[in-house]
Amino acid sequence: MLKLINGTKKAPRFTQEQLGDKHYSMAMAGLKAYLATNNRFDLCKFAYNAVRQSVYRCHETNKIGDYQLYEALFSLCETSKNVLATLTPKEIMRTFPITKDYDGKRWECADYFTTMEKFKELDMDKPMYKQIENMTDWLWGYRNPLLQIFLVSLFSVISKLRQLNGEDDLLTGFFKSQGKEPPETIRVYKDAQGKSYAIDSNGKAMPLRKAKPRYLKVVK
Repeated sequence: MLKLINGTKKAPRFTQEQLGDKHYSMAMAGLKAYLATNNRFDLCKFAYNAVRQSVYRCHETNKIGDYQLYEALFSLCETSKNVLATLTPKEIMRTFPITKDYDGKRWECADYFTTMEKFKELDMDKPMYKQIENMTDWLWGYRNPLLQIFLVSLFSVISKLRQLNGEDDLLTGFFKSQGKEPPETIRVYKDAQGKSYAIDSNGKAMPLRKAKPRYLKVVK
């Protein structure tokens, strides 16, 4: 007997905004519990959900021209980063486990071993803000998917704020500071109807369409 299977892709259960709201609620619950009991596990819960909230809030960083939005997102990321700084190295390792990648030397990238090097001169039971000067620099190269996305979100917001202030974005500014020609960039945006389009460095816009899977063929 043949069985009909619905192959329609399911809509996501929650929007990015709704997920951000949920993690905000959990972050506030963790903060409230920590202030009441001084339990460090509640502080870790606060930090974890604050970072998750920042990531979801920054997900739609392709909105054009809203300076106040990006200022608010930057403040949110900075707050989350300051909360991270209140954790001890041991708490950071427990809350944001290090990815078990061991071939960084082969590929010339960060891995488990280079991340562990960050902890060598630190007191594992002392808050980070008492031991390091810049949390962003310390987090750079920390091999954990959530913290890596968090840093990307932070830098994306900073780059957008620079553009809205009439400055070069971070990548272009870096190349110019090194006396090199900036690479040609293509940026992807969404309009009010949710349709995606790209704009190249010359200001030329082009619509984007999802590629059809190879296994699908047009039936006439």
